[in-house]
Amino acid sequence: MPVWVQFVIAAAAFVTASGVLIKKVIIPVFHFAKQVDDLLPKMVELTEQLSHQPDSAKILAEIVGQLRTDSGSSLLDIIKRLEETSKINTANNSALFGLMTSLGVRVDAGAATGLRNEDTARLRDAAAEKIAADLKIAQDAVDEVAAELAASHKRADDIDTRDGNPGDAADAASRSPQ
Repeated sequence: MPVWVQFVIAAAAFVTASGVLIKKVIIPVFHFAKQVDDLLPKMVELTEQLSHQPDSAKILAEIVGQLRTDSGSSLLDIIKRLEETSKINTANNSALFGLMTSLGVRVDAGAATGLRNEDTARLRDAAAEKIAADLKIAQDAVDEVAAELAASHKRADDIDTRDGNPGDAADAASRSPQ
């Protein structure tokens, strides 16, 4: 192989190695040095502030412990439970809003998203009152039909005992005045 080809291959290898070295080592070291340079004054300030408190390491450890999940007693766990409860309440409020709308109870359009517990209880009570009123109307109608049916049976029994023919008694009961 000619010498000049070997020289070109060596130069290409050197340029490639230099590029990889710059990209993978030198640039990350400069970024790290810049971050350390930015962080150093903050660390000095924190050290000065905490030097007057002998339990500062314990305090920091407690704060860090509250920001990690554990068996459910850390602040992070409590926040996660509150978020889950909030999602459940939002879904329940939306369902309650739909129920209220379908029952004809007038509800503000924003009620589906941000109801407080008192609002939810108020809407639930309004729905219960509406349902109770509808059930009362239905019960009154059932009572009226039952009373008419009982009167019809009584008339049929009276006619049946006089004539002795149940078919004629039923026809007569339907024609007799109420």
